[in-house]
Amino acid sequence: MSPLPFALVATILALGLPLLLDGVERKIRAAIHSRIGPPVTQTILDFLKLFSKETRVTRSALVFTYLSLTSLITMAAGLFAEAMYLATLDEKYLFYTIVYYIISQSTATLSFLILPNPYSIIGGFREVLVSLVNEPFMLLGLLLYIRFLGVINHSPLGFLGLAGSTGIVLVASYVSTRRVPFDLAEAEPELASGVLIELTGRVLLLALYMMLALRAFSQLIPLVLLAPWLGGGWVSALIAYIAWLPLTWAIYATVSNIMGRSRVDLAVKRLAEIYLILLASVVAGVLGGS
Repeated sequence: MSPLPFALVATILALGLPLLLDGVERKIRAAIHSRIGPPVTQTILDFLKLFSKETRVTRSALVFTYLSLTSLITMAAGLFAEAMYLATLDEKYLFYTIVYYIISQSTATLSFLILPNPYSIIGGFREVLVSLVNEPFMLLGLLLYIRFLGVINHSPLGFLGLAGSTGIVLVASYVSTRRVPFDLAEAEPELASGVLIELTGRVLLLALYMMLALRAFSQLIPLVLLAPWLGGGWVSALIAYIAWLPLTWAIYATVSNIMGRSRVDLAVKRLAEIYLILLASVVAGVLGGS
């Protein structure tokens, strides 16, 4: 059977499930804080309400809309490419996935920098700061994982490199979702919702959906690490695809709700330190395999 239908189904699920999974995350947050919380469908209800609200159309809002739609289109292309890679193990699709991931992250960050509000601009530059630290390590982790996957059976320390590179990708995936303590662009207590402050109505809906879709894309990136173990079949790939997103969403939501907020300088500094620690195990694997 052709993997194209599977890739289309997987892409649609990845773009649609976040609306429901965000409601699940709200329920998890409420449970941790000993509250009942809103219904699971609350995010969908919020989006329907925003869709009916008045939208203030400005020149910057139009540019923001263009960049946001560009980010969403490249996200959809990246999710489709990742699904094709899982089903075929053709490395060209992995390359497309990485390229579309970078483009979608970049255009999403850039979209907040063009809004004429100091809070949004500050939040946008914070996004840039986190991305400059995080995204290179995401790519490095993926490349190192592929490298160590081929030598794990030939070196006793190869497992260290594989574990370290896996840890880098998982941490980068969490940071890319912009959950606490890396929600520096929004940072409600100090920036009054930061990058969202200038947006209303359907433009705000677009921004919120773009952030949820980016969250889903970022969480699905580590799934490529399991591709060699799935054997390239579309059935096993579809099962993994369906199970992975809700599982990681629940785990990431729980982690974010038991962690405290952090200052922007400390959050980025701690992130760099975590990567250096993980990179040390990778270096040990390189030395062991040489």
